[in-house]
Amino acid sequence: MKLGIFSTIIDNFGDAGFTIRLAKAMTKIITPKDITIYTDYVDLFYKMVPDTEINIKNFKDYNDKNDIIFFMFQHIPDQNTLNKINKSSKKALIIDYFTTEKWADEANDKMSFVNGLKISVEYIVPGLSDNSAGILNFPLTSTTKKTKNNVYLYSPEKVLKILKLGTIWGYKKETNLKKMPFLPQKEFDSYLLGAKYNWIRGEDSFQLALNSGIPFFWEAYKQKDSIHHTKVKAFIEFISPFFKNESLKQKYIKMTNYLNDIEKIDLKELESIYDFYEENYTALKEAFECIKLHFKNKTNLQDFLIKKVTFL
Repeated sequence: MKLGIFSTIIDNFGDAGFTIRLAKAMTKIITPKDITIYTDYVDLFYKMVPDTEINIKNFKDYNDKNDIIFFMFQHIPDQNTLNKINKSSKKALIIDYFTTEKWADEANDKMSFVNGLKISVEYIVPGLSDNSAGILNFPLTSTTKKTKNNVYLYSPEKVLKILKLGTIWGYKKETNLKKMPFLPQKEFDSYLLGAKYNWIRGEDSFQLALNSGIPFFWEAYKQKDSIHHTKVKAFIEFISPFFKNESLKQKYIKMTNYLNDIEKIDLKELESIYDFYEENYTALKEAFECIKLHFKNKTNLQDFLIKKVTFL
């Protein structure tokens, strides 16, 4: 069996990271040499996984015979490529962006249609809700590298004044935190899995954090007209029941709202909230261990897709 994965890049590391993680997860049933990622940013993928056995090619070089096609993030290639897919492939799965919202329950696992494509097409929605396709739970390493605050935010300046120790990724200005160079994805995973706190963004690191059992704070990808606020509110609704301590829950909600420009916090209150986390770390971590257990007992995205492919 051969698998072709089409992935265009918008949020460089998140989109590429999610695609790589999914491709690696599919090696459970498909040998790496029979998996090919087609993208508009080949160099980035090879930088993130320099030792990969998975093939990585440019969109324009598609000339392969794949049994299964994944269209990541609803990216559909041009008609010339679709014509080639029609000749050799049996099924295509359109895999949407991960969502925190409950609309995933209704939309997931439905027959779909792509103009110009003659094979069977299904629409898949990864998400938090019970009838979504689940979260992608596939760390690329079991190694952990200890750090206090692992900062990977779109807007790290929002919290830098309260964080004295840790690592920071992709930030050029001077800070108390150790600046990290560009590293392969499994190296980033090792820091996320070894942190005391993770300050993360987007979707790939978000899903890994959900299954880590480590306290994390999430900044969503910003969208026009603050549409992303709906995603943040859905996340808060999901995570709130896992907190047994009401004060801890309210402070977590406040920090999440602050990171996503829903609520303003001055420096004094920000310091107070962080100090409260430190003083109540055991209770905070317990909430995230419960989240990890929650997802351990649910079907994850890779197993959902493996079942789809296995019963083709």
